[in-house]
Amino acid sequence: MSIPLVLLLILSPDSTWTENTPGFTISVSYAGTLLDNPVLAGLLGEYAEMQAEAFRTNFTDLTSEYPEPMPWNLEISFTHEPSPSGLICALAWIWEYSGGAHGNTWTRAFVFNTETGSLITPPGFFSSEEEFSSFACAARKHLRQELGEDFWIEEGASPTAENYQCLLPVPDSTGAVWGHRVIFPPYQVAPYVFGPQEVIIPLSR
Repeated sequence: MSIPLVLLLILSPDSTWTENTPGFTISVSYAGTLLDNPVLAGLLGEYAEMQAEAFRTNFTDLTSEYPEPMPWNLEISFTHEPSPSGLICALAWIWEYSGGAHGNTWTRAFVFNTETGSLITPPGFFSSEEEFSSFACAARKHLRQELGEDFWIEEGASPTAENYQCLLPVPDSTGAVWGHRVIFPPYQVAPYVFGPQEVIIPLSR
C-alpha cells in the first residue's frame, strides 16, 4: 500500500518523490518554492496522487492480461511560473509511457489565490463569458496561423474549462496581469507530430 503524496510532503523535506517497482517507475518533483505554501502543496500533492493512482490501476489491469509488458514510466514535474501579484502560478509537466510507439505528454496549470487560499478555474480569469470567448477566439486565430490548417482547432480550443486546463495569467514588470498563456497538449488541436501548442495573448489586442 502506497503512502499518499500529501503525507509524504509533510514527512519529507525533499522536493522529489520516486516509486520504483519491477514493472513501472513513478517520479514526482516540485520546485521548492511551491512547497512554501502548505495549502498549495497539499493541492499539488493530491493531484499527483490522483495521476499516480490512475497509472497504477491501468498497469494492474493490463498486466492481468499481459504479464510481461514493457516497463512503464510516469513523470510529473511541478514548476513555479511567473506569477502576477497575489497569485502563485504552477505548471504540472506530465510524461507517461504505458506501452505503444511513444509516450504521451500533457500539462496542467494551477493558479492559487493567496488571499482566498483556493485555486482559480480557467473561466475565472475573465470578467465574463464574452471575454473568455473573445480570448478563445484569439487563441484559435493564432493556432490557424501557426499550424496552417484547422485540424481539431475549432473543437479543441473552444471556450470551455476543459479545453483551457493549462491557462496561466502572464505578469508585467509591475506584477499586474499583462495577458494569458495557454498550452494545448498533443492531439488536442493537431496531430501528435506537431507536439504541444503554446499561445500567448496580451490583454491589449
